[in-house]
Amino acid sequence: KGGDGWSVRAGLEYTGKQTTAGLPLPAYTLWNGSVGKQLGKGFSLRVGINNLTDGRLAEKSPNFGYAETGRTIFATLRSDF
Repeated sequence: KGGDGWSVRAGLEYTGKQTTAGLPLPAYTLWNGSVGKQLGKGFSLRVGINNLTDGRLAEKSPNFGYAETGRTIFATLRSDF
């Protein structure tokens, strides 16, 4: 947590090599980050980006049977009471 009510988060989601229905899937890593600010008593705001590098699993291998969500931007307002 930073000073003046600010906070920063960084994260990664690593998935190792796998197989599905006998087909190989490569390993991949997704990066995420956000910044938050305490707005006052009981309220906070957070904005961030998931999948910072816009990784697309289908481009890594045609064996992925689902599409990873591309880069997404989010904002949350939280109230604690």
